[in-house]
Amino acid sequence: MLPDIQNAEDGESQADMQFELGNCFAKGKGVPVDLEEAAKRYEYAAQTGHAAAAFHLACCYAEGKGVELSQASAARWWSEAAELGHSGAQFNLAMQYAHGEGVGQNKREAQRLLALAAKGGLMQAQFNLASAYENGEGTPVDKAEAVRWYKAAAVQGHTWAAFNLAGCYLEGIGVEVEAKAGVRWLKRAAEAGFVPAQHKLAGCFQRGDGVPVDLGKAARWLVTAGEGGHVPSQFQMGCCFAEGKGVTQDKKESVRWWKRAAEGGHPWAQFNLGSCFLEGDGVKADLPTAMKYFSAAASQGHAKAQCNLASCYEESDPEESFAWYMSAAQQGDSLAQFNVGCSYKSGKGIKADIDEAMRWFLQSAEQGFPEAQIAVAKSYAKGTGVTRNHIKAKKWLLRCANQYRSAPEGAEARALVDNWREMCANTACDQVEEAMLQFKACSKCKCSFYCSHECQKAHWKEHKKMCGKHDE
Repeated sequence: MLPDIQNAEDGESQADMQFELGNCFAKGKGVPVDLEEAAKRYEYAAQTGHAAAAFHLACCYAEGKGVELSQASAARWWSEAAELGHSGAQFNLAMQYAHGEGVGQNKREAQRLLALAAKGGLMQAQFNLASAYENGEGTPVDKAEAVRWYKAAAVQGHTWAAFNLAGCYLEGIGVEVEAKAGVRWLKRAAEAGFVPAQHKLAGCFQRGDGVPVDLGKAARWLVTAGEGGHVPSQFQMGCCFAEGKGVTQDKKESVRWWKRAAEGGHPWAQFNLGSCFLEGDGVKADLPTAMKYFSAAASQGHAKAQCNLASCYEESDPEESFAWYMSAAQQGDSLAQFNVGCSYKSGKGIKADIDEAMRWFLQSAEQGFPEAQIAVAKSYAKGTGVTRNHIKAKKWLLRCANQYRSAPEGAEARALVDNWREMCANTACDQVEEAMLQFKACSKCKCSFYCSHECQKAHWKEHKKMCGKHDE
């Protein structure tokens, strides 16, 4: 039944009736839906100072419902409603000022209107205001104010506000660290179905943040978030099944969860799946499938996946292999850097360049990669790509031997040190130091050794360029 406008006693009642009529035409209550008529009724009421009608009319202009789409007209009517204290209009107008839609962009005015809407109790405005204070958007950063407004919104049931508030308590942002309070707000958001909160709550149970460590509960929350489509939770659930954390170890289940995460584009899940198919762990070994997953992760910049993909291509396509090793090496992967050095040394997949080989061996060795440390030591011992320097050669061998005492590389390095024999620095001489023939070091640099004064004299023209200039 339509409101009786004729029997309305005063102007205010007339405006209310026009507004109600607008709602009837907008929603088809008692009459067919007629958006143009709805907009007319809203305008009748809005022109008499009816805040809700002005708000609805602005929405009509913003969405082009019953009137021609016009952000400027929407701003005009939201401004009318905002001045009458309508919180929704204040919020919408704030968004227009923030983004420069229908009005000139004005962050300060957006902040003022947002504050008005928040104080009027509008939950979304309270959340946005909190975010503005946290990130310094249109206002100086004020973490305490952010906490106050996140709490105001969270109390009204805003799950994202509850999630952010939990983070503030857990990390001490704007408040003292209070892990138990953080977990309470996380649970509130998680139980309301907010997936990021479910994932973060699982992390709290894994680490014991604000709650006792409980890997079973952590796994259950990860499952809930994972079933909700949260890719990082799907990846972690795969790790739980792979390691038996909070669940019975089950490699097939870990593969199932990693597949879901991989389909969502998670690079570590793609890498782990590639490794499973490469090694036949939880699935039947399948090199093409392994390479497919490695390629997916590698294309996202995953250095270990790039390195593994390069290894798969080593025999079939050395140039492709080198390209992937280089991609990983440039990201700082020490294994890849070593393999790039090997490629430059052997000329496999790239033109041989002994200087480049040494440069990449050094980068890998500095990161502690044992094979690279031995390669660098041998290069210094033989003068390959660098000036021969027995001191540096021994230093790298000892570094490897001490760092990897129980590893085969450490044993190899120790054996090379124990069986060390100097070679004459004169490259034209093949003499090796023996018990009956003790070499003598250059008196200036102490780094190059000679079997005789004649060899030192013959080598001086070349040696004097570097004598005393060896890197430390």
